[in-house]
Amino acid sequence: MANKYVELQNEKGETKRYQQAPFIKGSVARKGMRIGKKAQKLEHPENLPEDFEDQFFDELYSFVANDLYAGQFTPEEFEDGIDVHEVVNVAMEQLTSVMGVDEGKTAKKK
Repeated sequence: MANKYVELQNEKGETKRYQQAPFIKGSVARKGMRIGKKAQKLEHPENLPEDFEDQFFDELYSFVANDLYAGQFTPEEFEDGIDVHEVVNVAMEQLTSVMGVDEGKTAKKK
């Protein structure tokens, strides 16, 4: 597995790099696949419940923070620590990292 990390900026403007957990259980891939299927539903949002997007992003950011980074930061710190123009892409790249797609570094420097 490549050395995966994410860089988050705190409220003081300081950037910190976090490494993915050294061991991630195989069952996390199953959870990631379920989240990936939900992501596909966003391509046709017209029949989705009004709160689907909020629930999806809460689940995605929690998955990244708790399952991939073993609670080194909170889902809120993940969401607010990445620029608005990059946060969704970074989260999705992190998600795909557990499904055999190896992108290397997934966060861009500011």
